[in-house]
Amino acid sequence: MRLRSFFRALILAIVALTFAAYPLFAFERKAEILGSRVAIHEVPNADTKAIAHVNRGVIVDVVGREDAPTRVVKVMEYWYKISYRGKTGWVFGQFLNLDSNKRGLTRVFTLKELIEYCEIETANLKRTREAGAHEALIEFSRAFLKDLNDISTDPILSPHYGELDGYRVLDAYYLALGYLGAGDKKAAAELTEKITKVFPNITLPDGRRTGDLIFELKSLIDEGKGGNGGAD
Repeated sequence: MRLRSFFRALILAIVALTFAAYPLFAFERKAEILGSRVAIHEVPNADTKAIAHVNRGVIVDVVGREDAPTRVVKVMEYWYKISYRGKTGWVFGQFLNLDSNKRGLTRVFTLKELIEYCEIETANLKRTREAGAHEALIEFSRAFLKDLNDISTDPILSPHYGELDGYRVLDAYYLALGYLGAGDKKAAAELTEKITKVFPNITLPDGRRTGDLIFELKSLIDEGKGGNGGAD
């Protein structure tokens, strides 16, 4: 009997030490939303319909987490179950700041992480364009531009700002396409001229050059219709 009690106590001690060395994720904590119009999904899958959207800086309650991380585009992260204004759903960890002592794009410190963030935002713009949602494309492009501008003024992130010029061009490109789709040729033309002056001919993340986008936009402006959102 004593031997059995000894082994039971030993097992409990090992379990306790294991959890002390590898603490579990503490549920029911606060987190800050990173990025613009972050989708809350009904299930932990980026391809599913969003039940709501939340903006950068909003504080949400985290009530759960997937057992294993998932890769979305090029980012490996956990999906977190969150609760906000009576809605409960899933947000990809890339867009959550679980450290309440930090604000803004605080989890994106390195150039690699910044680029991963920009790739996700650019992919969202492309999908929105392909869906023909012109007004949403304008809204999303402007929100992404605000994030990029915030990076330029952040003392930690600003040294990387120049490395993101290609994404700034792509954001402006999609914004111009949104204007065209909404019938605002004047705004599209003005933005195209601005791209021409500020970024005359740099290489973009997708391999194209600024000149390719400018040529496409000017052709579409002359035709008075939107493009296809860019080739892969």
